[in-house]
Amino acid sequence: MEGEKTRLRPMTLDEVDLVLCWLEDPEVREFWGGRDLMRSKEEFLADWKPYYFDGSEPERGRCFAIEADGCPIGMIAYNAIDRRHRSVEIDVTIGEKAYWSRGYGTDAIRTFLGYLFDAMGMHRVWLGTYATNARAIHCYEKCGFVREGVARESDWVDGRWVDAVLMSVLEQEFGGE
Repeated sequence: MEGEKTRLRPMTLDEVDLVLCWLEDPEVREFWGGRDLMRSKEEFLADWKPYYFDGSEPERGRCFAIEADGCPIGMIAYNAIDRRHRSVEIDVTIGEKAYWSRGYGTDAIRTFLGYLFDAMGMHRVWLGTYATNARAIHCYEKCGFVREGVARESDWVDGRWVDAVLMSVLEQEFGGE
């Protein structure tokens, strides 16, 4: 999938170490579950390998590398697929901080939304992000996501409770039906 600034392609198993490197950075990890998320490589792979890295369980989801300038700078994934209601959750992380706040995440998300609505036939794409992640919320709003609500103190992150903002975009809002 080609965007204006990014290219999305299936993530591969040989990129696990790169993802773990991103997650070792406290500024990246803060919005991915904090230090409580960090586990061994084996534990990480047990949870994420089948659909994030090898595509063997596409009904659970799939992860794509976000590339810019010929290099992976982050990842974007779909999961929590509800085929009956044509709804899917996404997750996105720009792991390379040099690409933060420069439009790469926005471009990758818009490209991915096109894929989810057009190729996969989804009606609703949703996500949750921490209320403290103002940069991500701004990006999601630029992509057409609307705030649906707040899950108060939903996650325990680095010794404190954080709220999650729930957001979604519908196919007709993105340019479908």
